[in-house]
Amino acid sequence: MSISISHTQTTKKASRNIQLGSFQIFRKKRLKDKQKARFYADLHLLLSSGLDINTTFDILISQTTGDWEKRQYQGVQQDIISGASLADAMKSRNLAGSYEYYSLKIGEESGKIEEVLSEIKRYYERKIKQKRQVSGALTYPVLVLLTAVIAVGFMLNVIVPMFEEVFNRFQGNLPPLTQRIIDISDWMTQYSWLLVLILAGAGIAIRLLWEKGWFKKFWHRIILKIPLFGRLVKDIESARFCHIMALLTAAKSPLVQSLHMVSDMISFIPLKDAITSTANGISKGKALHDCVNQSGFFDRKFTSLIKAGEEVNKLEYSFNQLNDQYNQEIDHKLSILASLMEPMLILLVGGIVAVILIAMYLPLFQLGTSIY
Repeated sequence: MSISISHTQTTKKASRNIQLGSFQIFRKKRLKDKQKARFYADLHLLLSSGLDINTTFDILISQTTGDWEKRQYQGVQQDIISGASLADAMKSRNLAGSYEYYSLKIGEESGKIEEVLSEIKRYYERKIKQKRQVSGALTYPVLVLLTAVIAVGFMLNVIVPMFEEVFNRFQGNLPPLTQRIIDISDWMTQYSWLLVLILAGAGIAIRLLWEKGWFKKFWHRIILKIPLFGRLVKDIESARFCHIMALLTAAKSPLVQSLHMVSDMISFIPLKDAITSTANGISKGKALHDCVNQSGFFDRKFTSLIKAGEEVNKLEYSFNQLNDQYNQEIDHKLSILASLMEPMLILLVGGIVAVILIAMYLPLFQLGTSIY
């Protein structure tokens, strides 16, 4: 079945947002991932039970405790009663992102809304799981890093100046390492406010430039070059692409149209560019596996499975297999990231503290040697 999905534009009320240029000061309130996972799970369960959409929303609204969330669901229900589709009603209330909107459109137009709701539920459950894994992997290292910053700052601003007063009494030449640490300490004591100002300014500048396409593209390219972490991000984005493409190919959506739709859902610029170039290549008569290979983003495993899927006309199966494999790789890499970051940060912190202590005691050792 060929599915044609038009891009709809929704009117945005000025009262919901206050903007300064392209910088959004107050963001629209949105559903959190946990709320979305619960909503789509309940919606899938109720519709699968044979209930109509109106009764389903009556139940969802009755069991919702948050006032804002309840009002939004009531608004969606009223829009549906007025003749709007579920996808459009969710989009108009700013409750559905691009992924949910196009997925719901596919489900409604293909008559597979229950399957689509199940896939959306799985998507958010997996996303929440990965966030928890990343959070668990980074919590301890962040605490160690924060402790290190406080400890090093205390040593440079309090301990080193105390040693400097002692060294000034000797009136001799200090070892180069000691002199360098003292120079850093003096700079930190006098210009620590400047460092805070620079960091704050950099944070604001990044936030302002984030809406610029060229800056986002540059930043995403930098992320891909970070060892281990870059590969992890690439696998996460590839898994998301495969998940969406499996849904679209199962709905028999035309391949080029599916790729353009996925491109609208993806925000990671390198993958977005690869999808666009792939769609353009297919439009010129090239095979899908040749196009993804030439895009430069996907690995050899991806190309091989896509080629096999094309040859036996089972692209949906290939995308599902790739999605599962990428998610397994993500879990493995997250566990490696957690196990590597902790000892590396401990060694880094210990090394910095050791260098400062050695630099402070080195003149005392030399003095003792000269006395004997």
